[in-house]
Amino acid sequence: MSTKWLIEEDHFEILTRLLRRSLMGGVVRRTDLSEKHQSLCEEAVDEDLVEKRTLVICPECDKRYTTDSMRDQCECGIEIDLRNFSTVIQYSCEKYPEVVEESLGDSIKQFSIVYDDCMLDQISPGDLVPSSSSVQRLHISPLFMFDNPVHIYENFNDVFVSWSQVSSLVDEDGEIWDEVEDFLSYLDDGRVLADRNNLEIRSLSPNPQTSATDTTWYTKLHRVDKSKAHQESKSKFGRNYNEQFERLGNEFLHILFPHAMTLQGGGKNQPDGYVFLKDQAYLVEAKCYSNQFKIFKEQDKANRYVKNYSDYFSGPERSGQDLAGYIFIAHEFNKSDFQRDIRTFRQSNRQYANIDVICVEDTMMAEAVELLSDLYREEPSAPWRIYSQSNFYRDIIARMKETTTPELDQNSFSELLRILVDSGKNNESDIEQQLRSAMRRESLIGERLSKALT
Repeated sequence: MSTKWLIEEDHFEILTRLLRRSLMGGVVRRTDLSEKHQSLCEEAVDEDLVEKRTLVICPECDKRYTTDSMRDQCECGIEIDLRNFSTVIQYSCEKYPEVVEESLGDSIKQFSIVYDDCMLDQISPGDLVPSSSSVQRLHISPLFMFDNPVHIYENFNDVFVSWSQVSSLVDEDGEIWDEVEDFLSYLDDGRVLADRNNLEIRSLSPNPQTSATDTTWYTKLHRVDKSKAHQESKSKFGRNYNEQFERLGNEFLHILFPHAMTLQGGGKNQPDGYVFLKDQAYLVEAKCYSNQFKIFKEQDKANRYVKNYSDYFSGPERSGQDLAGYIFIAHEFNKSDFQRDIRTFRQSNRQYANIDVICVEDTMMAEAVELLSDLYREEPSAPWRIYSQSNFYRDIIARMKETTTPELDQNSFSELLRILVDSGKNNESDIEQQLRSAMRRESLIGERLSKALT
């Protein structure tokens, strides 16, 4: 099969139209095509790429016959005469994935190729390869239509290519490979950092499942003393509450940024975690002091973490993950000299990185988990829709900086969460519409049953 159908603009345009319509169970009518596309369809028919059907329509009963199933008389009794009957010519293409597979095969460069026949929001996260695996896959589908050349779920090894980029895939030197290589470099930096420091990569699905769905664990120290919190945490999770609070801090960040790479740290000479937001990285420190946490007391240790990270990524081969900030999570912050401590902290690290400081208290975490976990259960594709706006995570971070300065403001943080919830409810996916419709039907059935039984 000639590659012209993939690399020449007019040929690719009509092939795309035919493939998409056929995959959705439809056909393309000749009368809906321009003369140029009609000619290309006939060319594709001659090359056995496209199937052509001529339907004969009975003027009396609208019964339709293909030319292969023609008969002398219609079921309604009227004699069939091609001279008086109208006809419809239809085109369809059932040659996917062969039309692409013949050019690309089952692998390209280091990727195995997956030929999907669905839209992106119909891909199940359970079918993806976690980032901890050495397997790398490239997904192609005529129904993949993205604003960007590639789409990724950043905790997975799967790269989804917009159908418009197929011609670039056929050419192994095509520009699309720059996009793919950027993503692979991003993953590699995170993995190397994880391996080097014995960190755990949080490869959770876009619908996060937390280890403590009961959000009272986030605010435990508001109700019990530290020794009681340790006792309950060891009974429930097998670890003391200090370590559990560190994990809850990272889980909160994963729920807030469900498609980012989150590394679980906590150990000697390393922060409690890392969050990678595309080309930016944030160090995470979670402290559940019984009394109020003062940033100044952690400055020397935090400075060392900043220096270590900056040294690691200082080489030209590792310049993609700039250290952008430090996220402090605490049961409660000491507000005395709060802003002065933040300024001092930033100034002391300026020789290594120009970092921002974001502070989050336990009640803020609990509110976020309660609201966003419900959002992801009720609106399954909400995290994808939020992430699909390329600057959304940066906007969240910018708003979180505003909630920290000039003072730690939980009301502003609550407003940010409401914005996220509203954004997640916009532009429902087809799956969500179907779910809502099914729930409405079930409700009607329930009402009828109740009436019948009474």
